[in-house]
Amino acid sequence: MKSKRIIVPINFDGKSKIALDFAGKLAKQINGKLVLYHLIHEPGTASFNSMGQVSRSAPYTNKDVFLLKYTQNMKVKLDAYARKSGCANLIEKTYVDIQPPGRDLGNALKEQMADYVVVGVDDSQSDVEKFLFGSKINDLLTSMDIPLISVQKKFQFDKIRNVIIASEFEDFSTIDERISDFIHNVRAKAHLVRINTPLNFKNQKEVHQNMVKYVANAKLNSYDFHAYDNQNLDDGIHEVIQKIKPDLLIMTTPDLNALERFFLRSKVTDVVETVNLPILTFNEVLERA
Repeated sequence: MKSKRIIVPINFDGKSKIALDFAGKLAKQINGKLVLYHLIHEPGTASFNSMGQVSRSAPYTNKDVFLLKYTQNMKVKLDAYARKSGCANLIEKTYVDIQPPGRDLGNALKEQMADYVVVGVDDSQSDVEKFLFGSKINDLLTSMDIPLISVQKKFQFDKIRNVIIASEFEDFSTIDERISDFIHNVRAKAHLVRINTPLNFKNQKEVHQNMVKYVANAKLNSYDFHAYDNQNLDDGIHEVIQKIKPDLLIMTTPDLNALERFFLRSKVTDVVETVNLPILTFNEVLERA
């Protein structure tokens, strides 16, 4: 199996530790290597990275020298964090990146060559802050091109054995190759689940036919089909998790531009913020007119 590269953004808080713990277990299961990544927003025009390189020409200001020193100190801190992490043997490298103001983590990580990103979900935002400034996790979910695994708490398991693929399973849908590859690599059983709501209902026969089409060319070792009725997607997902008790939930999230991300909230965001389960999300790249 080809080695997979997993990026773990590190802010040196409890959520970072939870994300790194999960990423370490995943790396062992899929022959992966970890990259610990720390992002700094630089207030001016110069851009440094962990190698001490600067994007613009000299002469440098006192602020530039300070930023360079600060970046080097953060690199030392990140290296020490990696050594004490408990999965140092799985870490390929550590990287400190300085980006311009306003460049969010999702866009910064697009420049990194990775197969997966694992983040600890920050639940510290109030409802008012989410309304005024937007949800941090919603921005990340809808801007991330790399498959994203969101983790809320530390989970006591050695391997991923059962996963839920939650989707609408429309007439034309087929499994994303990235989803198929992930499930194949972890050798898990896939439970295909559709939540029927009053505004989006399909009968059992139609759902089953669409699910059969969905997995027709998939590299899945084992799978089964489920359809549940509920008033809304969020409650339906919670119900099915209680019944199946999976190790991981897989969902897709629509590709939204910056304006859409501000005004629209992905349905997946509500699930990620309320479900105590690792959630792997894939961004659907939609054609825009």
